[in-house]
Amino acid sequence: MKTFTQFLNEDLRDWFGNGPDGDWQRINSKGEAIGPCAREEGEPKPKCMSKAKRAGLTKKQRSAAVRAKRKHDPDANRSGSPVNVSNYGKGKISEEEEIIQEKNIPTSPEKWSRAKTLAKSKFKVYPSAYANGWAAKKYKAMGGGWKTG
Repeated sequence: MKTFTQFLNEDLRDWFGNGPDGDWQRINSKGEAIGPCAREEGEPKPKCMSKAKRAGLTKKQRSAAVRAKRKHDPDANRSGSPVNVSNYGKGKISEEEEIIQEKNIPTSPEKWSRAKTLAKSKFKVYPSAYANGWAAKKYKAMGGGWKTG
């Protein structure tokens, strides 16, 4: 984890690199890196990714991310803050939203599915903290357990 003084010594050239092999590149609708993040005249809204992120995604996933970006931010000449979109093509990411990986796996998926179905019918909003807590309690009462994944 970086300290505050390490953040102060950062340089944008470290992020974007120099030349065509720089770290951040814009991606086209075919999932290919096509150059620096700045968009060409008449080109649709660009989706930019770091070299590490591009390496971790398939061409199909990169293409889906570009489609999602252009769907949620269609005006290429729009001014204002950027619209952040998932690199997995799942849509817009709000600032307060976090991606949470579930670490516990139900030992009885059928019972967990039933508990979630009951929670969906009981609560107006699902998923929510209350509904998930209720479903977990119901699942335990049914005899279900959890294992670490």
